[in-house]
Amino acid sequence: MSDNGAGKQVQLNAERTAALRGLARGFSYPDAAWVETLLDGQWPQALAEVLEPLGVETAEFRRAVGALPAEPAAALRALEVEYTYLFISAVPHVPAPPYASAYTEQGLLMGEPAEAALVAYRQAGLALAEDYRDLPDHVAAELEFLAWLGEQALAAQEAGDEELAGTRLAQQQAFLEQQLQLWLPRFCRRVIEAARLPFYRELARLATALLAVAPTPHHVDSSGGN
Repeated sequence: MSDNGAGKQVQLNAERTAALRGLARGFSYPDAAWVETLLDGQWPQALAEVLEPLGVETAEFRRAVGALPAEPAAALRALEVEYTYLFISAVPHVPAPPYASAYTEQGLLMGEPAEAALVAYRQAGLALAEDYRDLPDHVAAELEFLAWLGEQALAAQEAGDEELAGTRLAQQQAFLEQQLQLWLPRFCRRVIEAARLPFYRELARLATALLAVAPTPHHVDSSGGN
């Protein structure tokens, strides 16, 4: 691969990594500090800047953010209510469980996908934080993990450690193919179908589009080999 091609690939990896990090935050429980960045435009702008170069259109998402209440406390409350309804508790059932295990044949939480996620985290040298109170296969945790692997690969490339960069990108690709891609599209479809606020509907569409048009590539040796 040429120097220009290698540089473009690094830039695409950086944008994809930032997009994964942004989506992970979006699928985490809302808090006041994050809502402030939503309403002042910082977070939507940052997400658009990394998604649009990957071919993901964000105009509808921006409109969904604009449809939130303008007052921060009211916006936070609206997002909390919707998040709880979609992902935590609703009658007669949660419309879109945010756990990989819920999309297996058994449909039981803390199933094989949760164990597989833990194994992948450990193999990468990570452990769940002591204050982490959710399951290891939560959508936000899995997106965060992909983002972390991408960040590690980029840092290794900057340091000239192509072997480590290749290892991290291979781990990222394996987790994407063997874990996230097996259930995230179904999760996003449920969110799109059940969401009452445009915000989470459009966030799910962004996640679907990112997986469809911008899969994480395998590492390519910049010295010229594939």
